Amino acid sequence: MLLVHGFAASAEQWERLVYSLREENTVGGKDTTPPIYALDLLGFGHSEKPGLSYTQYLWESQIVDFAVEIMEATPMIMVGNSIGGGLSAGAAASLGKKICKGLVLSMEGNPNEPYSPVPIVGGNGLDLFGTAIIKLIYPQIEQRLSLIYGNRIENADPAVTYAIQQSAMHPGSANVIGSGQKLAPNRPLNEVLLE
Repeated sequence: MLLVHGFAASAEQWERLVYSLREENTVGGKDTTPPIYALDLLGFGHSEKPGLSYTQYLWESQIVDFAVEIMEATPMIMVGNSIGGGLSAGAAASLGKKICKGLVLSMEGNPNEPYSPVPIVGGNGLDLFGTAIIKLIYPQIEQRLSLIYGNRIENADPAVTYAIQQSAMHPGSANVIGSGQKLAPNRPLNEVLLE
C-alpha cells in the first residue's frame, strides 16, 4: 500500500490509519499487515524544498519513481488524500494495472471547474505570496484543520498540527506554498481511470 498526503501535509498524516490497520491485522500477537509506505511529496514534510517549480506533474513523477525504485514495482493499492488523490490517480495510470491494483481517493475541488491560471509573476512573486499565506495561516492551522476534518475532528490532532507547522517553517516552504497558486488541474479521472 502506498499512501499519498494532501497539500501542505506530510506522511505523518497517515499515522493513525497505519496504526489502526496494524491493530486490525494482528493475529495471535503477530502483525500480518502487508507493507505500507507513505512518502513526503517534494517540498512537504521532511523532504527537501529546493527552489524549483512545483507542479502536479513533478509530484506524480515522484510517486511513480517511488513505486518503481523503492517499492520495486510491487503490486499495490494506492491511497491519496486531497491533491494526493488526484496525484495518485495520475500515477496509477502511469504505473498501469499490473502494479496499481486499486485506488482509494479523497479529492479536493471540482474536476469540472474550468482552469484559470494565476498571471505569471515569477519565482519571487510566488515566494512573496507563499510567505504571506504562511504568516496569515500559520497561527490558524489548528482551527483550520478542525474545519477541514469537520465530523472527524479526532483527525485534527496535535501531531498533524505540529507536522504542518514544522513543515511551514522550513527554508523553501514559501516557494512550495506559493506554487499551489499556479497548479493546473490534475488529469481528468475519466482519462486516468480508464487506462
